[in-house]
Amino acid sequence: MPLVKKFVQTAPCDYHHGMTNNWWLSASILALAMAMGCSPFNRQWKSMADAPPPAEVITGRWQGHWYSEPTGHNGRLRCIVQRQDDCYEAWFHAVFAGCFTFKHRMTLEAEPEEEWIQLHGEEGLGALAGGRYQYEGRANGQEFHLTYRASKDYGYFILHRPE
Repeated sequence: MPLVKKFVQTAPCDYHHGMTNNWWLSASILALAMAMGCSPFNRQWKSMADAPPPAEVITGRWQGHWYSEPTGHNGRLRCIVQRQDDCYEAWFHAVFAGCFTFKHRMTLEAEPEEEWIQLHGEEGLGALAGGRYQYEGRANGQEFHLTYRASKDYGYFILHRPE
């Protein structure tokens, strides 16, 4: 008897049970994906859409792209900036490979100049995300540019106000 035929004859198989497990797995993945769209970042992003223009030049919502120079990886980027005492907290939501998201918060120290606010800060994002990142950049009411550098990656963020 050929090996395949013998395997088919002796392998326990409950086709209906297998389909039920696959259905539950698919439904679970779909539910998880939908729940991810209801993250605290997304809720705050949506709630700020109808808010009056920010009182401070760089607070509020920003959107654009990030780009890694050594790898060429890039993706969509959104950010919410809020005043925290004499600094700013930037909450980033990045998309990687078109479907994976990464969120992180960081504190940016600010030094106002004539038309721009100079920004800098650093944040540890964990070993999986590349360790400690250093940021430098500037922003005004319409543009927000940051460069970043870590031990194995460097690149930039280009953001503007959402339309």
